[in-house]
Parts: sequence; structure tokens; C-alpha cells
Amino acid sequence: MSGDENGAEKVLRLPGSMQNWSDLDRGPAGSGAAARSIVREFVAGAQNVAIVGPHCADLITGIADVVPRLTVIVRSVVDSATIGDLLQDTPNARVIATDLTLAAPQETYDLVIALDDVHRVCSLETDPNTWQQMFDLITGLVAEGGRLVFVTENELGLHRMTAVRSRFTSNEDSDWSPTETFDRSRPRDPGALTAAVRAAGLTALRGGVVLPTWEDQSVWVAGGDELDDAGHAILGALTLGSPTFRQVGSDPTRLTRAAVLAQRLPQVGSGWWVVAGRGVAGDPQVTRITASASDGSTTAFCFDGGRVLRDDESVTVPADGRAFGEELLDAAADGDLSVMRSMVRMLVGYVDEHADEGSVDIEHADARPDNLLLSKSGLYPVTRAAAAAPRDEVIWRSLADFVQVIRARGARHPWPSATDDRTMFASLAAMAGVELPEDVDEWVLPAEDEGRAPVADVSGLIAVVERLTETNKALASRATWYEQRLASTERDLKMRTERHRAQLATAARQQEVLRGSAEDLRRSLTYRLGNAVLGPVRNLRNSTRGD
Repeated sequence: MSGDENGAEKVLRLPGSMQNWSDLDRGPAGSGAAARSIVREFVAGAQNVAIVGPHCADLITGIADVVPRLTVIVRSVVDSATIGDLLQDTPNARVIATDLTLAAPQETYDLVIALDDVHRVCSLETDPNTWQQMFDLITGLVAEGGRLVFVTENELGLHRMTAVRSRFTSNEDSDWSPTETFDRSRPRDPGALTAAVRAAGLTALRGGVVLPTWEDQSVWVAGGDELDDAGHAILGALTLGSPTFRQVGSDPTRLTRAAVLAQRLPQVGSGWWVVAGRGVAGDPQVTRITASASDGSTTAFCFDGGRVLRDDESVTVPADGRAFGEELLDAAADGDLSVMRSMVRMLVGYVDEHADEGSVDIEHADARPDNLLLSKSGLYPVTRAAAAAPRDEVIWRSLADFVQVIRARGARHPWPSATDDRTMFASLAAMAGVELPEDVDEWVLPAEDEGRAPVADVSGLIAVVERLTETNKALASRATWYEQRLASTERDLKMRTERHRAQLATAARQQEVLRGSAEDLRRSLTYRLGNAVLGPVRNLRNSTRGD
């Protein structure tokens, strides 16, 4: 048993659990309202539920409050203690820290929830396993008559095609994987996932695709292959309007827009989800899109015989609808002020059309460009607002949101690069023909708890990068030239040193030869006789000089 004093009795440690490691700090699954909405449909009536892998606290506590028994299975000891603290006041709830390949629970469950694929259910300290092996461990937890809610990542999804950084070139802890490098058992299309479910003895009851990225699964689609033109228009608007695309470099090649225009989003989603049962018959699948809202709520679109139902209410969606925000961004990128002005005034006309005594109704109060579809017949909202709002506030919020989108994406615009958000907002307000609010910062600057994407002029940054690259090339060329000169000088000095050393050695040998010759001369008979004869003569001469 482990944990602190309050949550210790909730946690059971089994072999393989990882110390000093946390998956909850690296993005838990099920953090979006759409994911919780899908899971909530299958929790009702379940008696014994298991959550496998790291999932967000809201999902875990929400399920714990409505089921008689709950088991959370994670591989991290740290995460097990954290979740144990969350469930300390929940009876019949427990947490197991284990590696499923070493010590899987012996009981089975009538509902197993695994929204995080299979990568984080096994320890990184064990031998690599295939995707199929780990999937079999998860499906083995499903009891007869039970269900499995499972999500797996699509390695061919748009989120990987458009990623600025490849996970294969990064070396963070979160990039480690216990799966084999070349794993052919991993499903890479929905048919392969269905086949894996069938091979595990389960029947696929429902399924679909999640968008826009693996980390931000804010849009869940059921029956995406059956979407009509109106459905694809809604899916495209919800995807392009996602907060994921409000950051610099989110899709530098604009590949997502191409997928929207080709109506290929259901085939290139970030992952696939499936609901499978063991000995359970399913109802016919309904084509549906469930999207998370920023306030924590969800919006569900159902498509029935050409009709579009939004939260069970019939709405009009143009089949030729295009994302109004993308059209406005294109006009800004082209620097076409006349087109921008006409589109902004179209937006104001749309707000005025649905304003009554200065207030816009709840159906049309969310007039952000990303929430509107443009067609030949006018503008149509994708989702409704949280509440009715005054006419001027609706317009100000719409213009301010467009400024934030430009800044967050680093999109081109017709104003000088030094233009700040307030000036840009004032220019758009002038195009719209509306007065500025008394406190512009209240509308332009986001709330502190919403965060703020880095403000950057991408084209300017690219120019700076190119300029620095050229400078670096020039400096590298000069450095190479100096290195070559230094190497040449070094070689020349070495040659001179060797030559001087050889000359000194020759001179030393010659000196030794001369010294030896001198010694031989002193020892010779001639030298001694000469010295004996010349000695007295020298002494006589010296004495004569003295006299």
C-alpha cells in the first residue's frame, strides 16, 4: 500500500510500477468535454468500471461519483498517489500502480475505459512489446457482457504531417515508448482497428475519429464516412476553429485546410475511437459530431436524412458553407483591404439582422469569424453562444477574436509589422463602422487564465532566420579560411622546427667529431715531442723578455 495518510488505503502497488515518474504531468487523456460526454453514455448502468492509463482528474472523479465500483490502473507510483488523494472520499474506489505485462489485475470489469492508447500502460523499464500484445492485456480486462471504450493514435494523422518538430528528433522523457520500433501490429486504418477488436473476441459497436490533434481531442466524430456536405462543412469549421490552431507554426503548410476542402478530415484524424462489447449487441450507429466548447460544455450535431440537429434542435447548415474566419484570414494575408472591409461589414450586417432592441439572441451572439460559415446566401453560426449579448459587445468580441487569431497564428496582415493589437482592433472597428469601447484593453487583451500565444510576426521571423543563416554561413566560411591558414602555418612551423632540430643534431655530431679529433691530436707522439722541444724555447724567450 502506498500514498499519504489520506489516500494510502486507496493505492495498491504491484510489480513494475515506476518510481519518480508522472504521466499526468505529460498530458493525461480525456481532458476535453467531448471525451467525457462520449464516456458518460456508457457509464450509466455500469457496476464495475476500470480506467486504464493516465486520465484527467475531471474524468476520473466524474465517473467515481456515479458508479458503485471504480479501479484506476496506472504505471506511475506518483500518479497513483495523486489519484488516490482525489478518490479518498469515494467509497469502493481504488488505484493500482502496475505494469500490465508483469502484474495485471485478476478481475474483469463490465466497462473498461482506455482513451490513451497503449503506450503508457506498461513500464519503460521492461522489454519492448508490440501494440497487439498490450492491446490484448487491455481487452483481457473486459468481462462477459462488458464494454470497452478505446482510443488509438493515427500515425498517419494530420497532427503528425503538420508538426513543426518530429517526435523522432526530440529526446524528452515523454517521447520514450515501450512499444517496438517497427511494429506492424499497430492499426493504421479503421479497418485494422476493427480487425484487432474482433481478434480479441469483442464486437465493434460504435466508432469514429478524433480531431484535431492527439493532445487536443476536442472533436469526436461517429460515422465520419457517412457525412454529407453540410456535415463536412461543420467538421471543417470546428477543426479549423480549434484552439490548437491558435499558435504559431500549428500548420505551417496549411495542410489542414486542404484536407477540409477535400472532405478528407475523417480519414486523417489524430486517432480512432471504438466502443466494443464482449457478447453485447449494439444499436445502429448514428452519424454525429461532438465538439468541446471553451466553457466546458459540448455541442452535438446529428445528421438524419438530410436534416442537421444541433443539440436535438434542427438548424440550417449550408452545403456550400466555408469557414468565414479562413476567408477573412486570406483577405488579410493578401493585403486586400477592400475585401476585408466588405467582409467585416457583412459580419456587422449579420449581427444587426439578429439584434432586437440592441441585444443579439443566443443563437447568433457568438459571431466570432471562426464560428461562422460563409455561403452564397449569407452567414450561418456553427454553435450557439452561452447567452444573449448586447449588439456592440458581440461585434467587439468578434473583431478582438480575429486580432488574437492573427497574432496567435502569426498570419500575414496588411498593417505594418510594428502595429500593436490595439491599433489593429481600431482599424477593424473603423472598417466595421462601429465606435471603440471605452477600455480597448478589456477586449483586445485575453484574460490571464486563458493564456496567450506568443505574439510574433512569422514572416518577419523567417526573414530574420534567413538573414542570420546567411550571416552564419559567411562567418563559417571565414572561420574555415582562418582554420586552413592556421593549419598551414602550423605545418610550416613544424617543418621548420624539424629542419632546425636536424641542423642542430648535425652540428652537435660535428662538434663531437672535432672534439674527438682534438683529443687524438693531444695524445699523438708528434704533439708531445713538439711540446717537449718548444717548451724550453718558450721559457727562454719569456726570461729574455723579462731581462
